[in-house]
Amino acid sequence: PTRPTPPTDLTPKQRKLWQEIVSSQAADYFIPGSLPLLSQLVRHVDTADVLAKAINSVAGQLEDNLPLADKLFAMAARESAAISSPRPTSPPSTPSPRARP
Repeated sequence: PTRPTPPTDLTPKQRKLWQEIVSSQAADYFIPGSLPLLSQLVRHVDTADVLAKAINSVAGQLEDNLPLADKLFAMAARESAAISSPRPTSPPSTPSPRARP
């Protein structure tokens, strides 16, 4: 099997992350239905990195600018939540029959 290639609408940085993730798994790990989720994951990771750099660059000024600090940390929290939220990777399993007494 061939590994999925990154979509053309990703940035170069996002495409590199895509390739790192895809190459870290077996060639047949990703199914076509999971590729849109992978696209969103790499976008969220990239955005989280951008926000972390922004926060670090103004870290000394955040104490004097609480509205900016609040906005940056809220944005970072949303990206972290999006990255770590559970996503379906396969159809739900069929419940097993319950044992009867």
